[in-house]
Amino acid sequence: MNIYEEISSSIKNPGREKNGTICGEAVFPPEFAGFKGHFPDRAIVPGVCLLEAAGILLEKVLGKKLKLEKVMSVKFLNVIQPDELIKFKIKIDENADKVIANCKVFKGDKNVSISKTEFKYVSTAEDSRG
Repeated sequence: MNIYEEISSSIKNPGREKNGTICGEAVFPPEFAGFKGHFPDRAIVPGVCLLEAAGILLEKVLGKKLKLEKVMSVKFLNVIQPDELIKFKIKIDENADKVIANCKVFKGDKNVSISKTEFKYVSTAEDSRG
């Protein structure tokens, strides 16, 4: 299983709230490949994996393949350790070829990260992740 597949399998309950906000949850198990070397004495989810998880959640809800094109802003506020439940809240602005995502990630009542990213729609042929 590649890292994309591992992150994808960690995402649970993808959906939309009544106001259109995309939501979902994730739990990264202790054997998650992203923990290797990050860090040996205290495993934490790498920030880039949170960005990828948000993109995968968008794919699951929108039913389209996406590629991260640009990180406009990102702030990591708390760490996520193995087996901790996190929740995503993503407000999107989409058009024919891209999605702008304003994402907040929570662990309990603590904000873990805030990001604004741009994803481009891609065809299956363009998608090399697996």
